[in-house]
Amino acid sequence: MRAKDDLILARDVEARYALRDRRVRYTVLAPFGAWFASGELRVLRVRDASGPDGADLVELVLGYDAYEAA
Repeated sequence: MRAKDDLILARDVEARYALRDRRVRYTVLAPFGAWFASGELRVLRVRDASGPDGADLVELVLGYDAYEAA
């Protein structure tokens, strides 16, 4: 896996490619209420979530470049 800092603010597609050999859990961070997302979906946080059972898992928190009120 590339260094965690290399993936911060990377586009979602680039992060998926870099992590193609690992299981990935996605969470999309969005503001509360009705909003329209615009721009690219980007990586905000990367966390190694590998468990004691040896599961090779990475958690990504994603968000869009901007949000506009609906």
